[in-house]
Amino acid sequence: IASAGADSSVRIWTARDGGLAGTAAPLSTSQRCCAFFPDGGSLLTGGWDGVSRIFRVPDATLLRTLHGHTSTVTCCTVSRDGSLLVTGSNDHTVRLWDIRRDGAYAVLRDFRTEVGAVTLSPDETLLAAGSSDGRILVYRLPYGAVAGELAVPPGRVTTLAFTPDGSILAAGFENG
Repeated sequence: IASAGADSSVRIWTARDGGLAGTAAPLSTSQRCCAFFPDGGSLLTGGWDGVSRIFRVPDATLLRTLHGHTSTVTCCTVSRDGSLLVTGSNDHTVRLWDIRRDGAYAVLRDFRTEVGAVTLSPDETLLAAGSSDGRILVYRLPYGAVAGELAVPPGRVTTLAFTPDGSILAAGFENG
């Protein structure tokens, strides 16, 4: 279990006994989101400083920083093989990162407001991203060509998830 906190912390616990396994060294900024790599050996976080960080699990040692966003990283996800990282930000962009490169290989600039949720389809051919103005865009991967926009009720998108077969995309909104 991991948490990224407004108190500038990253903490990792063992689910078996609830014991604290690791705490990151004091960070310079609050952390807003986190996602485990599929192998469980690393954790991706997003900070208020626009920086994404990768920590080793379970001891929360900082392994790498990803710079590129110009405002808070609000959401993140990791592909099944751990090679693709996706981050959304208050800078109105979604960035696609190849773990083998230093910078983002694609920047999606289709939003007018904060991107608050990102998710990958189970086959990882699609990316869905939702924003604070209620827009949900679907992109084709690997490069982020827009595949469409979903008609949704107004409200800030706070979470997105595909069903395991990829046939349904569920969205959560701040207004319930």
